[in-house]
Amino acid sequence: MPSGLSGGRARRPRTIPGRPPVASPPNGSFGKTQARESLKGCPTFATEVVIVRALPFLFLAAAACVEKSPGSADSAGASADKAPPADSTTPAPAPAPSGFTVSRDAAGPIRIGMSIDDLKNAAGDLTPPPNAAAECAYVHPASAPAGVLAMLAKGVVARIDIDSAGVATAEGVAVGDTVSKVNETYAGRVSATPHKYVQGGQYLTVKPVAPQDSLRLVFESESGRITRYRIGRIPQVEWVERCG
Repeated sequence: MPSGLSGGRARRPRTIPGRPPVASPPNGSFGKTQARESLKGCPTFATEVVIVRALPFLFLAAAACVEKSPGSADSAGASADKAPPADSTTPAPAPAPSGFTVSRDAAGPIRIGMSIDDLKNAAGDLTPPPNAAAECAYVHPASAPAGVLAMLAKGVVARIDIDSAGVATAEGVAVGDTVSKVNETYAGRVSATPHKYVQGGQYLTVKPVAPQDSLRLVFESESGRITRYRIGRIPQVEWVERCG
């Protein structure tokens, strides 16, 4: 019996081509191939002897390698759940003050024929135009909604323009409504002419009930919908360029 070995017959080391021989594991122990498979992706050890002798620790190392990283899908999903939903809605236009409607000769407290002083008293403060007696000038009274302007002709209100949604006529037509609604609402009183600047657009002029009435209601349309409208006296209410 060779010196240095005791107690029985020595086991013949197993050899693997290209690697030094190592002692075979005990019967029923975890094989080297299985150990290597369980440790794919993990740091390897120096020798397979360590692999065989440190199997309990290798199981723990293999389990640690498959733990989810902080950037895993679950973490990304949790972050996505916390993200605020996108707001895809368009804010509705602010409603006009209660009682602010447009009739044949007025828009809220602004009336056709008012002087600039009467306009201030009825509709609130305003910045007077440089030349209040000019043939044409626009002002915005403090109490009027945004998009409502009064045209002054030689210091007198001759026309009122409504350019924004939320301000309707007494019959219920407002910016954003369809041309068909105008025709239905003012049936038999609407005359249409081509728009001077908008291809396919129209001017829809509503004639008064009384033929001698010099006041008109004029809507402008584009792509079948009302974009603005105005009331006033002839000829100012028919001016396409306003004060231009």
